[in-house]
Amino acid sequence: MLTRHDPLWELLLITVLNEATLDAQEDMMIRSGFYYLTADKFQCEHKIDQFYDMHIKRKQMAPMEAMEEAERMVEAQNSCNTVKDSLMFSIDGYDYNTCVCNFIHPEFNFFIALFGEYDKHGTLPFSGALGDQPAYIMDTLALLRSLKLDKDAEDRARQEKQQNSRRR
Repeated sequence: MLTRHDPLWELLLITVLNEATLDAQEDMMIRSGFYYLTADKFQCEHKIDQFYDMHIKRKQMAPMEAMEEAERMVEAQNSCNTVKDSLMFSIDGYDYNTCVCNFIHPEFNFFIALFGEYDKHGTLPFSGALGDQPAYIMDTLALLRSLKLDKDAEDRARQEKQQNSRRR
C-alpha cells in the first residue's frame, strides 16, 4: 500500500499532475478563492462574525438569534446561497450571479499553503528542480503569484493616491 511519503506515491502524483493543466473552471475557482480571501466585499465568514458581534452588543440579542440574523444580512448582501437572474460581479472575465464563496476550489487551502512556502522561501512542493514539478501545481502557483502581484500593485496605487490627497 502506498503512503503519501512513499517515493513511488510522489512519482505517481507528479505523473498525473504533469498531464494536467488548469482548465477554465479551475482557473475561475482559484481566482474566486483569491478574491474571497483578499476583497473585503467577499469575506462572508468574517462579515458574519462582525454582524454577530454587532447584534450581540448593540441589539442585546440572544446568541442563536444574533447568528441567524447575521447570516441573513450577509446572505442579503452577497447572495451567498442563492443565484440571481442578473449579473452581480464580473471579475477577470468571469461573470458571477452569486457570491464568489460558492466557487472556491476544493483544494484551495492546499494551494495557498504551497504558494506561501513558494513565495516566501522559494520552496518547491515536490523534490527536484523547477522542471520536475507538476505542471498543474506550477500553473496554479503562477496564477496565484500573478493575482498577488496585481493586488500588491493596486494596493500601492491606492496608498499613493491617499497620500497625495492628504498632501493637498
